[in-house]
Amino acid sequence: MNLNKIECVIFDWAGTVVDYGCMAPVGAFTKVFSNRGIDITIAEARAPMGLHKKKHIEEILKIERIKKMWEDKFGKPSTDADIQSLFQDFIPLQKDILIKYSELIPGTLEIMHLLKENRVSIGCCTGYDREQVDLLLGPMKEQGFFPEIVMTSTDVEIGRPYPYMCYRIAEHFQLKTLANSVKVDDSPFGILEGHNAGMWTVGVTLSSNEVGMSQSEVDQLSQEDRKQLIRKAEEKFSAASPHFLIETIADLPSVLQQIDEQL
Repeated sequence: MNLNKIECVIFDWAGTVVDYGCMAPVGAFTKVFSNRGIDITIAEARAPMGLHKKKHIEEILKIERIKKMWEDKFGKPSTDADIQSLFQDFIPLQKDILIKYSELIPGTLEIMHLLKENRVSIGCCTGYDREQVDLLLGPMKEQGFFPEIVMTSTDVEIGRPYPYMCYRIAEHFQLKTLANSVKVDDSPFGILEGHNAGMWTVGVTLSSNEVGMSQSEVDQLSQEDRKQLIRKAEEKFSAASPHFLIETIADLPSVLQQIDEQL
């Protein structure tokens, strides 16, 4: 396959290239709230996925059911200090879980080789912070994953859906425009980030946070259940309007070919 016009592809991490089902953050979010006596559901923990983790906590606290539980327990609405405190508690919990979910999603290495063969720049951006990325990058490199640049939510003043991580990657590669670049992400917030950066966008459904199942769990599904989960994930993406939708990163080559032909 020849890609002649695409200049750069920017990948999200969890649910896109690593951690099938985006499992690592969920356990840390549910634990940090349960430690305060607030039991949140997995769906509530997943709802704001793709944002900076501190912003993610803030958004969880805006969910009406959780907002009421917090006020009932503590006698007042949550404050910025509460959000900061929860975030500080979240960081070590996340670190303890990250390595457990450091396996690359099948198809990741193949797409990296394809892009390198075609001299397409490879960048990554993530809602993880720099320390978490450095921790996770070790086992990912052991599996053969070597992105040229990884931007984190703490490398910019404002994270997703704002496009600043993508802009920093564009600056690194000295790109005049991101119109010939592609953002691949498993969350609607990440797709909006790509749109705001002026990029082509590809949403990932089956390995995503929106489905929220490990690969072994997905492999045990019937074809009908699998199709139903993909349809639900596609519905979640609809408001973000990705240019293309794929099940996993293994399906990306054919989409890149289509984009390249349209440029």
